[in-house]
Amino acid sequence: MSYAEAISLLNRGRANPSDYQVIFPTLVTSLSPEPEEFNNYISYFTRAATLPGTSNSILALSGQENIGISRNVVTAKSFGSPAVFTFSDRSDLIIYNTLSAWMNLQVLNSGQDLGSNRNLRVNFYDSVKCDIIVHKLEQERTTRERRNNGNRGHLITGTWRLINCIPVGIEQTTLAVESADSLLDFTISVGFESFSYTKAENTDPSVKSVILGGR
Repeated sequence: MSYAEAISLLNRGRANPSDYQVIFPTLVTSLSPEPEEFNNYISYFTRAATLPGTSNSILALSGQENIGISRNVVTAKSFGSPAVFTFSDRSDLIIYNTLSAWMNLQVLNSGQDLGSNRNLRVNFYDSVKCDIIVHKLEQERTTRERRNNGNRGHLITGTWRLINCIPVGIEQTTLAVESADSLLDFTISVGFESFSYTKAENTDPSVKSVILGGR
């Protein structure tokens, strides 16, 4: 391969980790007093999303084909749960309140209000689980893309769907006087059963108005 041919492999540029969109389902957004505001805000201010990996479990078998030679045989597939999302919240804490409500939905009486029933009871799994979608985005680069997508549009180049998610934990949030000029961030860990990844064609018209997370 010539140098020119090697350079041409980068004619699309490298993937940008700062362009992505996180979508929570109706089960979660319905817990917010302003569902549309919640959706729009996490599209812009999901500060980071750690997507899961996957691996195969193996077993070494000796003499499977050749005497004295070991062969690694795949016995199972595992998915790297949990996924982790970090949010920069706004002054009314709309993201923290909504995701805390999702956490509390999993264990009844999680609020521990004084004067009320403080017995904790775990809710049914099916009443809490949901799928979370993460789109990987890239800015359009060709004339055809600009024609189909608009000058400010983004292309969806891949989609992760986290299947049957449940909230595992909201990490500690630090309040400090010396952080007066900083953003208030918090992190939620989400467990899931498995995930799918698909190469996505840019057929979703809603992507036109998306200038999304991480910026």
